[in-house]
Amino acid sequence: MKILMSAVVVLICWSNASCLQSTTDSQDQPKSLADIARESRQQKAQSQPKVVITDESFSSKKKQAADVARKSSEPQTSRQTIPDLYPNNEDNTDEVIKAIEDIKNRQGAAEAEAALHTWYDKHDALILQAIEKNKQMAAASNKDSPEGVRNALHQFVLQLAFIRVHVATLRLHLNTEWFLLRCADGSVGECQKHSSL
Repeated sequence: MKILMSAVVVLICWSNASCLQSTTDSQDQPKSLADIARESRQQKAQSQPKVVITDESFSSKKKQAADVARKSSEPQTSRQTIPDLYPNNEDNTDEVIKAIEDIKNRQGAAEAEAALHTWYDKHDALILQAIEKNKQMAAASNKDSPEGVRNALHQFVLQLAFIRVHVATLRLHLNTEWFLLRCADGSVGECQKHSSL
């Protein structure tokens, strides 16, 4: 049976010269690095499809390149570029002001004003929430509790940051008539009429 199998393998290999070559190479000596590299290049060249450039494929690639160029030259419309105030309880007012300046310089005053308005609405709501909580604590005689003091300090810090940001927007000549500062009682307007800021 072994002799019959060997005869079949020899017969098949004899008819296929490459098989005969590979069996003798593997039995006699290992392939050189150059042979391995040559075979690898040949296999790679055979496995890669040929690219056929037609007018249709060329115009399609041209259109894709034009779309990419157009999108990269369009102004950014993202208004989430101004960071939140006091992340991790750290003062970042300078970063907020720098972000507003960057938006104005890169995208124009109108985009800076729109981004600032979105940022303002979010943070004004936070200040109003702190003021309302302070009012509730004062009514319940809890304003001197640790939580009451912490909340009052949070309100005060946010209001100071708002003042700094507002002054910076005036320096940048942005139209921020809507950027109003809240008084300690939550009202908007002239705080001199009220007991404190």
